[in-house]
Amino acid sequence: MTSPRPHERLLASMMRALPESGIVLFGADSVFPMIAIFAARRWGKNLTVVSAVNTIDPRPDFLPYSTMDPPAGHRGSYVIPMAEAYDLVGRGEVDHIFVSAAQIDAHGALNSSVIRMDDGPDKRLPGGGGLAMILRTVSVVDAWKPVHLRRTFPPRVDFVTGVGNLRHVITPMAIMTMEEEELRVSSIRSGDTLDKVQDATEFTLQLTTKESGLSRAIAEPTAEEIDCIERVDPRGVRYATEVY
Repeated sequence: MTSPRPHERLLASMMRALPESGIVLFGADSVFPMIAIFAARRWGKNLTVVSAVNTIDPRPDFLPYSTMDPPAGHRGSYVIPMAEAYDLVGRGEVDHIFVSAAQIDAHGALNSSVIRMDDGPDKRLPGGGGLAMILRTVSVVDAWKPVHLRRTFPPRVDFVTGVGNLRHVITPMAIMTMEEEELRVSSIRSGDTLDKVQDATEFTLQLTTKESGLSRAIAEPTAEEIDCIERVDPRGVRYATEVY
């Protein structure tokens, strides 16, 4: 097997983070969560999926480049109105969700609202999309980023869009885990080091002290995991986003 690309490494970590069974949801602008969920379901996880286009348990013929394209919800067993989907989240009946943000700080707060600028007007971002509620009501929340950059991981976010049940932050370089109300490194990609991850992170990092169910070294994707990814994404939608 040829060496996996960073895209498959990130997706494999996301597949492993998903529960063995339960209700999961992927939202708008969430192509990697969408691919990871469908690949994990093919891998054998018993997941009931709520799609961004408001269908339950879709069985798409192909995955689109946007989670808001109708094919993402094709052949769903039920059409769920947006208000009803948010009610599902609000009642705590969603078991897992992947989220992302422009900034994630040392204490697990996420910012998708505004970036403060020293030399000009603040930059407004799209906003939370229910993030404040999601982080408080979904049983397990994992954040993900396709790149690991210092500006993404400041000591404090510029604006707190949401904070709550964050478990892991998954990037191509590392997995950070909430422990004692701060993000600590639980696993590092083979070939990278804690110093390299620290150079790409603005806040000071520590290693986790407790067993988190994750190895210190992130295992390479298996042939079975890669096969599942390729079968649900034969068009290579995952490569539309740069990952490193």
